[in-house]
Amino acid sequence: MKLSPTAILARRFYCWRRRNISPQIFACLLAVSIGVGAGVAAHTLKWCIARLSELLTAHMEFGGPNYEFLVLPLAGIVLTFVFTRYVLHRDLEDGTDRLTATLKSRRTRLPFRMIFTPIIANTLTLGFGGSAGSEGPSAVSAAAIASNVGRWCLLSREEVALVTACGAGAGIAGIFTAPVGGIFFVLECIHIPMSLAAVLGLSLSCLTAGATAFYLAHSTFDVTFPPGMIFDMSHMGIILLLGLFCGLYSWYYCRTGSLTRRLIRRVSSPWARALISGALVSVLVFLFPTLYGEGYNALTDIVNGAPARIGDYSFFHHLTSSPWALIALVAAIAAVKAVASYGTNSGGGVAGDFAPALFAGCMAGLLFGMLVNGIFGTDYPTAHLALVAMSAVLAGVVRAPLMAIFIAMETTNSFGFLLPVTAATAISFLTVRFLYRLPCR
Repeated sequence: MKLSPTAILARRFYCWRRRNISPQIFACLLAVSIGVGAGVAAHTLKWCIARLSELLTAHMEFGGPNYEFLVLPLAGIVLTFVFTRYVLHRDLEDGTDRLTATLKSRRTRLPFRMIFTPIIANTLTLGFGGSAGSEGPSAVSAAAIASNVGRWCLLSREEVALVTACGAGAGIAGIFTAPVGGIFFVLECIHIPMSLAAVLGLSLSCLTAGATAFYLAHSTFDVTFPPGMIFDMSHMGIILLLGLFCGLYSWYYCRTGSLTRRLIRRVSSPWARALISGALVSVLVFLFPTLYGEGYNALTDIVNGAPARIGDYSFFHHLTSSPWALIALVAAIAAVKAVASYGTNSGGGVAGDFAPALFAGCMAGLLFGMLVNGIFGTDYPTAHLALVAMSAVLAGVVRAPLMAIFIAMETTNSFGFLLPVTAATAISFLTVRFLYRLPCR
């Protein structure tokens, strides 16, 4: 059988590296290469989403409603639907879940086009205002990089499965700038057997991806937390109550989101699903513009003590000076975030589920702190509670507590809050496990 030029080159490279490079050195070089590719892909995705969002929203009014929001998310979801259905002829929804199922079944062949098509689809979805995250497409893109590199290096089927899993973890590490979070994503969410050597390769890929994305972003984090902030140990009591509140909210978030998904997917026509989900998200983003995209700007404002800015670009801009009006606004955003996120992902949009849970957790923590301070006259730092709740709700929604802890802390560079974050996350996770009566993973 006549081989293609690519196959001939791959065989020559295979023979050369077997003669000249030891297996251990080659494994390290392969892990680093996958990490660099994942970091570049993650940064490219972030850059594309940011530029498209800036282009579409630069002219909008800061202090009042913007009716363009009634069109933009709908347009983004419809464009994404057209791209995936008529150009790719492939469904890219629920990318993280599909990738996890693929890796568990040992189906390791991801087409080369899967490196860039999730980036295009997610840019259309989030750049136009879909209310979800970019981590799913980033993980799929990085896993496709690893799968193609592994096959080109003529690795065995089992080895390709392992490097593909490393790529998925590196994609999470790159998009959140969270290397340890990427490691625990693979260990807690994918659940494929890994030897010690494979875990070391995974760690190297995730560290390289996180460092690459961080360098390309000019050493900045998506959510900037004030440096030097110290947790007051006398607040541990309220942190434990916050963990319980986050567990209850996580249960509500999952149930509301699942109901939204079921209702949208009952619609038989794919075009109707895209139009309904796009219209739903557009209305919610119009009412609460802070739902636009991933919402990292809103998270930064909240953890830096400026929660009133969540009313910008909306009807409620002039009402946020009232504490109770602001509480009502935060409660409304927390209540509908699951609808916006699952609506984005269920009718044609291509996005992730982790970033929305971080956003929802931040809102839940802010709401809890403001309610406690308003009712009991206390002065707990709501920014700290919002930060802690990000991890607690992510753990409750995804049910991967270690991943949630490190993604929340690495994304915000707030390792000084390890103790309260761990405590609240554990209680939230156990609360959700009790409510769902699930065995511990």
